[in-house]
Amino acid sequence: EMVMVSGYSGVGKSALVHELQKNIIATDGLFIMGKCDQYNRGQPFLVLTEALQQLLQHLLSESNEKLSEWRTKLQVALGNNAGIITELLPDLALIIGAPPKLTVLPPAEAELRLNMVFIDFVSVLYSKEQPLVIFLDDLQWVDIPTLKLLQEQVNDKNGLYLIGAYRDNALDDAHPLTKVLHQLEQTKVLTKIHLEPLKIEHVQQLLCNSLHCDLDEVSTLAELCLKKTQGNPFFLNQFLLALYQENTIYYNHNKGKWQWRIEEINKQAMTENVLDLMIVKFG
Repeated sequence: EMVMVSGYSGVGKSALVHELQKNIIATDGLFIMGKCDQYNRGQPFLVLTEALQQLLQHLLSESNEKLSEWRTKLQVALGNNAGIITELLPDLALIIGAPPKLTVLPPAEAELRLNMVFIDFVSVLYSKEQPLVIFLDDLQWVDIPTLKLLQEQVNDKNGLYLIGAYRDNALDDAHPLTKVLHQLEQTKVLTKIHLEPLKIEHVQQLLCNSLHCDLDEVSTLAELCLKKTQGNPFFLNQFLLALYQENTIYYNHNKGKWQWRIEEINKQAMTENVLDLMIVKFG
Protein backbone atom coordinates (compact mmCIF):
# COMPACT_ATOMS: atom_id res chain seq x y z
CA GLU A 1 0.00 0.00 0.00
CA MET A 2 0.93 3.65 -0.29
CA VAL A 3 0.07 6.73 1.76
CA MET A 4 0.71 10.24 0.45
CA VAL A 5 0.86 13.14 2.89
CA SER A 6 0.56 16.58 1.30
CA GLY A 7 0.59 20.17 2.47
CA TYR A 8 2.63 23.35 2.49
CA SER A 9 6.21 23.47 3.73
CA GLY A 10 6.31 23.53 7.52
CA VAL A 11 2.76 22.23 7.98
CA GLY A 12 3.96 19.07 9.75
CA LYS A 13 4.11 16.31 7.11
CA SER A 14 7.43 14.83 8.26
CA ALA A 15 6.53 15.25 11.93
CA LEU A 16 3.33 13.25 11.40
CA VAL A 17 5.20 10.38 9.74
CA HIS A 18 7.88 10.33 12.44
CA GLU A 19 5.13 9.76 15.02
CA LEU A 20 4.21 6.61 13.07
CA GLN A 21 7.88 5.57 13.03
CA LYS A 22 7.84 5.17 16.83
CA ASN A 23 5.05 2.58 16.61
CA ILE A 24 6.74 0.67 13.80
CA ILE A 25 10.02 0.40 15.68
CA ALA A 26 8.22 -0.56 18.89
CA THR A 27 6.72 -3.58 17.09
CA ASP A 28 10.06 -4.62 15.52
CA GLY A 29 9.12 -3.30 12.10
CA LEU A 30 11.67 -1.99 9.61
CA PHE A 31 11.41 1.74 8.84
CA ILE A 32 13.79 3.54 6.48
CA MET A 33 13.61 7.00 4.97
CA GLY A 34 15.11 9.21 2.29
CA LYS A 35 14.68 12.82 1.20
CA CYS A 36 14.51 13.89 -2.45
CA ASP A 37 17.08 16.49 -3.46
CA GLN A 38 16.02 19.44 -5.58
CA TYR A 39 19.48 19.73 -7.12
CA ASN A 40 20.15 16.05 -7.88
CA ARG A 41 16.97 15.06 -9.69
CA GLY A 42 18.97 13.75 -12.63
CA GLN A 43 20.64 11.08 -10.50
CA PRO A 44 18.42 7.97 -10.61
CA PHE A 45 17.34 6.28 -7.37
CA LEU A 46 19.29 8.72 -5.19
CA VAL A 47 16.51 9.02 -2.59
CA LEU A 48 16.08 5.24 -2.48
CA THR A 49 19.79 4.55 -2.10
CA GLU A 50 19.82 6.94 0.86
CA ALA A 51 16.97 4.98 2.46
CA LEU A 52 18.30 1.53 1.54
CA GLN A 53 21.70 2.33 3.02
CA GLN A 54 19.94 2.37 6.41
CA LEU A 55 18.45 -1.05 5.68
CA LEU A 56 21.85 -2.51 4.74
CA GLN A 57 23.27 -1.22 8.01
CA HIS A 58 20.48 -3.05 9.82
CA LEU A 59 21.12 -6.28 7.89
CA LEU A 60 24.83 -6.11 8.75
CA SER A 61 23.91 -6.07 12.43
CA GLU A 62 21.95 -9.34 12.11
CA SER A 63 23.22 -12.73 13.32
CA ASN A 64 25.51 -14.77 11.06
CA GLU A 65 22.62 -17.14 10.34
CA LYS A 66 20.31 -14.32 9.25
CA LEU A 67 23.08 -12.67 7.26
CA SER A 68 23.70 -15.94 5.43
CA GLU A 69 20.00 -16.11 4.49
CA TRP A 70 20.10 -12.57 3.13
CA ARG A 71 23.30 -13.32 1.22
CA THR A 72 21.64 -16.23 -0.57
CA LYS A 73 18.49 -14.25 -1.38
CA LEU A 74 20.43 -11.30 -2.76
CA GLN A 75 22.87 -13.38 -4.77
CA VAL A 76 20.02 -15.29 -6.41
CA ALA A 77 18.07 -12.11 -7.18
CA LEU A 78 20.99 -10.09 -8.53
CA GLY A 79 23.17 -12.77 -10.14
CA ASN A 80 25.83 -11.37 -12.46
CA ASN A 81 24.31 -7.88 -12.20
CA ALA A 82 25.10 -7.38 -8.51
CA GLY A 83 27.84 -4.91 -9.41
CA ILE A 84 25.21 -2.41 -10.54
CA ILE A 85 23.85 -2.19 -7.00
CA THR A 86 27.22 -2.31 -5.22
CA GLU A 87 28.23 0.76 -7.24
CA LEU A 88 25.27 2.61 -5.69
CA LEU A 89 25.43 0.86 -2.31
CA PRO A 90 29.00 -0.28 -1.54
CA ASP A 91 27.91 -1.82 1.79
CA LEU A 92 26.06 -4.51 -0.17
CA ALA A 93 29.43 -6.09 -1.00
CA LEU A 94 29.93 -6.69 2.75
CA ILE A 95 26.89 -9.00 2.60
CA ILE A 96 27.20 -10.74 -0.77
CA GLY A 97 30.94 -10.48 -1.34
CA ALA A 98 32.74 -8.98 -4.34
CA PRO A 99 30.35 -9.00 -7.33
CA PRO A 100 31.22 -10.38 -10.81
CA LYS A 101 32.57 -7.90 -13.33
CA LEU A 102 29.79 -6.17 -15.24
CA THR A 103 29.37 -6.47 -19.00
CA VAL A 104 29.77 -3.04 -20.58
CA LEU A 105 26.64 -1.95 -22.44
CA PRO A 106 25.72 1.09 -24.55
CA PRO A 107 24.23 3.95 -22.46
CA ALA A 108 20.56 3.29 -23.29
CA GLU A 109 20.83 -0.44 -22.57
CA ALA A 110 22.86 0.23 -19.41
CA GLU A 111 20.10 2.54 -18.12
CA LEU A 112 17.45 -0.10 -18.83
CA ARG A 113 19.54 -2.73 -17.04
CA LEU A 114 19.96 -0.45 -14.03
CA ASN A 115 16.20 0.08 -13.77
CA MET A 116 15.43 -3.65 -14.03
CA VAL A 117 18.12 -4.75 -11.57
CA PHE A 118 17.16 -2.09 -9.03
CA ILE A 119 13.54 -3.30 -9.14
CA ASP A 120 14.75 -6.88 -8.53
CA PHE A 121 16.92 -5.67 -5.65
CA VAL A 122 14.13 -3.80 -3.86
CA SER A 123 11.68 -6.66 -4.38
CA VAL A 124 13.85 -9.11 -2.45
CA LEU A 125 14.10 -6.83 0.61
CA TYR A 126 10.56 -7.36 1.89
CA SER A 127 7.90 -10.04 2.17
CA LYS A 128 4.64 -10.66 3.99
CA GLU A 129 6.67 -12.21 6.81
CA GLN A 130 9.29 -9.42 6.80
CA PRO A 131 7.42 -6.17 6.00
CA LEU A 132 9.22 -2.93 5.23
CA VAL A 133 8.10 0.71 5.55
CA ILE A 134 9.85 3.23 3.29
CA PHE A 135 9.26 6.95 3.86
CA LEU A 136 10.30 9.27 1.02
CA ASP A 137 10.12 12.99 1.75
CA ASP A 138 9.89 15.95 -0.67
CA LEU A 139 8.53 13.83 -3.53
CA GLN A 140 7.85 16.98 -5.54
CA TRP A 141 11.53 16.61 -6.49
CA VAL A 142 11.52 12.85 -7.16
CA ASP A 143 13.44 11.48 -10.14
CA ILE A 144 11.51 9.58 -12.83
CA PRO A 145 13.20 6.14 -12.37
CA THR A 146 12.36 6.19 -8.65
CA LEU A 147 8.77 7.15 -9.41
CA LYS A 148 8.39 4.27 -11.89
CA LEU A 149 9.92 1.83 -9.44
CA LEU A 150 7.55 2.90 -6.66
CA GLN A 151 4.57 2.45 -8.94
CA GLU A 152 5.70 -1.06 -9.81
CA GLN A 153 6.50 -2.07 -6.22
CA VAL A 154 3.12 -0.91 -4.89
CA ASN A 155 1.36 -3.18 -7.36
CA ASP A 156 3.74 -6.04 -6.66
CA LYS A 157 2.95 -8.00 -3.50
CA ASN A 158 2.30 -7.76 0.23
CA GLY A 159 5.01 -6.63 2.61
CA LEU A 160 5.83 -3.11 1.43
CA TYR A 161 4.25 0.04 2.85
CA LEU A 162 5.29 3.25 1.12
CA ILE A 163 4.81 6.66 2.68
CA GLY A 164 5.43 9.75 0.60
CA ALA A 165 5.29 13.43 1.50
CA TYR A 166 5.16 16.32 -0.93
CA ARG A 167 4.29 20.00 -1.20
CA ASP A 168 1.07 20.03 -3.16
CA ASN A 169 1.54 23.69 -4.11
CA ALA A 170 4.67 22.59 -6.05
CA LEU A 171 2.67 20.22 -8.28
CA ASP A 172 0.55 20.87 -11.34
CA ASP A 173 -1.36 18.55 -13.68
CA ALA A 174 1.75 17.99 -15.83
CA HIS A 175 3.98 16.91 -12.93
CA PRO A 176 5.01 13.21 -13.19
CA LEU A 177 3.98 12.58 -9.57
CA THR A 178 0.46 13.92 -10.28
CA LYS A 179 0.02 11.44 -13.12
CA VAL A 180 1.26 8.50 -11.03
CA LEU A 181 -1.04 9.43 -8.13
CA HIS A 182 -4.03 9.50 -10.50
CA GLN A 183 -3.14 6.01 -11.75
CA LEU A 184 -2.65 4.63 -8.25
CA GLU A 185 -5.99 6.03 -7.09
CA GLN A 186 -7.68 3.78 -9.64
CA THR A 187 -6.06 0.69 -8.08
CA LYS A 188 -7.32 1.57 -4.57
CA VAL A 189 -3.88 1.01 -3.00
CA LEU A 190 -3.39 4.73 -2.34
CA THR A 191 -4.52 6.72 0.70
CA LYS A 192 -4.12 10.51 0.62
CA ILE A 193 -3.81 12.73 3.68
CA HIS A 194 -3.82 16.51 3.28
CA LEU A 195 -2.59 18.61 6.21
CA GLU A 196 -4.14 22.04 6.72
CA PRO A 197 -2.65 24.93 8.75
CA LEU A 198 -3.61 25.18 12.42
CA LYS A 199 -6.84 26.99 13.28
CA ILE A 200 -7.29 29.39 16.19
CA GLU A 201 -8.54 26.65 18.52
CA HIS A 202 -5.43 24.56 17.79
CA VAL A 203 -3.11 27.48 18.52
CA GLN A 204 -4.98 28.16 21.76
CA GLN A 205 -4.66 24.54 22.84
CA LEU A 206 -0.96 24.48 21.99
CA LEU A 207 -0.35 27.64 24.04
CA CYS A 208 -2.37 26.23 26.96
CA ASN A 209 -0.32 23.05 26.95
CA SER A 210 2.98 24.92 26.61
CA LEU A 211 2.32 27.73 29.07
CA HIS A 212 0.19 25.72 31.54
CA CYS A 213 -2.76 28.08 31.62
CA ASP A 214 -6.46 28.26 30.72
CA LEU A 215 -7.89 28.79 27.23
CA ASP A 216 -9.31 32.25 27.98
CA GLU A 217 -5.93 33.46 29.27
CA VAL A 218 -4.22 32.86 25.91
CA SER A 219 -6.99 33.98 23.55
CA THR A 220 -5.38 37.33 22.65
CA LEU A 221 -1.91 35.82 22.36
CA ALA A 222 -3.28 33.00 20.19
CA GLU A 223 -4.96 35.45 17.80
CA LEU A 224 -1.71 37.38 17.44
CA CYS A 225 0.31 34.18 16.84
CA LEU A 226 -2.18 33.04 14.21
CA LYS A 227 -2.00 36.40 12.45
CA LYS A 228 1.81 36.33 12.41
CA THR A 229 2.23 32.71 11.30
CA GLN A 230 -0.93 31.91 9.31
CA GLY A 231 -1.23 28.73 11.39
CA ASN A 232 1.93 27.16 9.98
CA PRO A 233 3.25 24.89 12.79
CA PHE A 234 6.93 25.35 11.93
CA PHE A 235 6.60 29.14 11.74
CA LEU A 236 4.57 29.16 14.93
CA ASN A 237 7.32 27.29 16.75
CA GLN A 238 9.95 29.74 15.46
CA PHE A 239 7.79 32.73 16.36
CA LEU A 240 7.26 31.57 19.95
CA LEU A 241 10.96 30.83 20.31
CA ALA A 242 11.78 34.36 19.14
CA LEU A 243 9.30 35.84 21.64
CA TYR A 244 10.94 33.83 24.41
CA GLN A 245 14.42 34.97 23.34
CA GLU A 246 13.20 38.58 23.25
CA ASN A 247 11.82 38.03 26.78
CA THR A 248 8.30 39.04 25.75
CA ILE A 249 7.23 35.56 26.87
CA TYR A 250 8.92 34.71 30.17
CA TYR A 251 8.57 32.57 33.27
CA ASN A 252 7.79 34.58 36.40
CA HIS A 253 9.52 32.64 39.17
CA ASN A 254 7.95 34.73 41.92
CA LYS A 255 4.41 33.92 40.75
CA GLY A 256 5.35 30.45 39.47
CA LYS A 257 3.75 30.84 36.05
CA TRP A 258 4.35 31.93 32.46
CA GLN A 259 3.54 35.50 31.49
CA TRP A 260 3.77 37.60 28.33
CA ARG A 261 3.77 41.27 27.40
CA ILE A 262 1.08 41.41 24.75
CA GLU A 263 1.50 45.17 24.20
CA GLU A 264 5.21 44.75 23.50
CA ILE A 265 4.57 41.81 21.19
CA ASN A 266 2.11 44.01 19.26
CA LYS A 267 4.52 46.94 19.14
CA GLN A 268 7.59 44.97 18.10
CA ALA A 269 8.75 46.18 14.70
CA MET A 270 11.11 43.25 14.11
CA THR A 271 8.76 41.55 11.63
CA GLU A 272 5.31 41.47 10.14
CA ASN A 273 5.64 37.77 9.38
CA VAL A 274 7.81 34.83 10.34
CA LEU A 275 9.58 34.61 6.97
CA ASP A 276 11.09 38.02 7.72
CA LEU A 277 11.88 36.79 11.23
CA MET A 278 13.79 33.80 9.85
CA ILE A 279 15.76 36.07 7.51
CA VAL A 280 16.68 38.34 10.45
CA LYS A 281 17.57 35.34 12.59
CA PHE A 282 19.89 33.66 10.09
CA GLY A 283 21.03 36.70 8.14
